[in-house]
Amino acid sequence: MKINRRFMAVTGVLALTTVGVAQGWSAMAAPGDPQLSLRVASPHLQIERMEGDPYIFAELGTYIGATNAALQIEAMPAADGTADLWLVHRDAKGKITRDRKIETPSRGPMFLGLPDFLDVELKSSAGQVVSQQKLGFCPGGDWGQSSQQRLDATGPAEAVLANNCGSELTKHIVYGLDKGWAAGVGNELLNNFAGADGDYQVTLKIAPTYVRQFAIPANKASASLTTTVKTVPCPYEDPEWCPGGGEEPPTPETSATARLSAGAHAGHSAQASTGSHGSGHGPAKLDPLVRAAAADVNAKVARTATLQSSVALRIAQAKGHPERTNRPSADKAGKSSGLPDMVALPAFGMLAETDETGHEQLTFGANIANLGSGPLVVEGYRVNDATMTAMQWEYRKGVPVKSYPAGEFEWDPREGHMHWHFEDIAQYDLVAANGSITRSGKQAFCLAPTDPIDLTIPGAEQRVNTDRLWSACGGQSALWIREVLPAGWGDTYFQGLPGQAFDITGLPNGTYTVRVTTNFRNRLKESSTTNNVSNAKILLEGSPGERTVTQVS
Repeated sequence: MKINRRFMAVTGVLALTTVGVAQGWSAMAAPGDPQLSLRVASPHLQIERMEGDPYIFAELGTYIGATNAALQIEAMPAADGTADLWLVHRDAKGKITRDRKIETPSRGPMFLGLPDFLDVELKSSAGQVVSQQKLGFCPGGDWGQSSQQRLDATGPAEAVLANNCGSELTKHIVYGLDKGWAAGVGNELLNNFAGADGDYQVTLKIAPTYVRQFAIPANKASASLTTTVKTVPCPYEDPEWCPGGGEEPPTPETSATARLSAGAHAGHSAQASTGSHGSGHGPAKLDPLVRAAAADVNAKVARTATLQSSVALRIAQAKGHPERTNRPSADKAGKSSGLPDMVALPAFGMLAETDETGHEQLTFGANIANLGSGPLVVEGYRVNDATMTAMQWEYRKGVPVKSYPAGEFEWDPREGHMHWHFEDIAQYDLVAANGSITRSGKQAFCLAPTDPIDLTIPGAEQRVNTDRLWSACGGQSALWIREVLPAGWGDTYFQGLPGQAFDITGLPNGTYTVRVTTNFRNRLKESSTTNNVSNAKILLEGSPGERTVTQVS
């Protein structure tokens, strides 16, 4: 299989380069508090970008590390959707104790982590300031396993804390850095950088409010490195694999990642965004399987829902290759016990659009969450060419103890799908004031954890590897599959296609209710069914082809 590499970054041996910042922050972290520091892997970074693509994306090799103790941050959404943050610690039983509230220079969404954490400046070799940015920092590593790295042997051999900072759907989460671990920071500095080839200097400084609150010494609060940018010819014979692919060079709005959400397979997506809010640094030409997997996503919905993120790309890549055989762990941590509790969260991101046939479609996103004490584990066993018998398994501390019949999986042979769907997860209805119902044709799903909803509930899985979501779907040659929704997590789908979105052609303006129902056939065993239905009231206004949708509280 060809690997589409847009950039190649070569770093040197490990080194630490620091420069001074304003004096006065000389206090050290108190015993029991985490000691944070800014680290640079190499003082010089060589970056190569392919000819025809002016945009680059490169990891700078800059990190925030935690020594002395773990950095643990509790986050909950405020009424305006921004995050309230506290520095916390947990006792041996997992009880959360708040030490103090974290003051931030600005308010930010849940997924951002610590907003305006870093002041970054990029200068040319002539000393000209090319870019000055304030960047957020997600100690959880922006969902990526590789973006968290071990500093020393003082902490756990494997990271334990959540490997993300949540999403716009997250209600409660504790994330951070384990003792002796670090997470990447500042990597979005060069996103969409279209400067000339040459040498540049990068200077990074932790914002003073964080320096003060975390008692970061001056010599650990700033760092610098140099970088050389060089354009090289595309190494692939097939122009489809080269940036642009014979087309016009991409722009931040038209590049593939800006268009791509995690909506592979009928809008299946991660609501989370990276700390960069980022778009526009993706390849101009993706692996054809990945492009097919994402082809049925409505780009406008994806942009509105801030889905242009690296995790979105990883999920789409994973689901574009269902033939891979790694399976999701049913209970990796071995802590979950009991039945799941399936919860239908209210629909969101609703838009009225006109499709290619002239029909008006109401597109929307919806998330089905598991807020029970145990994972939802459903396995499929092949019966014939198009069907698998579904069986739900109940787990106790990582061990399956009971099984229940759970309906069927069906094979979806359509382009961009080519995997197995479970039939009993969700049903979507648009209900008019007179009680008439318009039903979405989307009734089958490929289960996967896309959003952390509440990682503080008992049994919640803290770390989910989104790079392995392909295993949930299965390929045509599969005899058996396993789909898992861990405790504390939800699965987001966007309905943006005709037959999946609501066809509102001819429907009069007025008030409607978007109803989301999970476990609608009552085949799944769960601890409660009282939260299986959610309702979102909307107001439909405007003239045909130009209708607006307003969510009514």
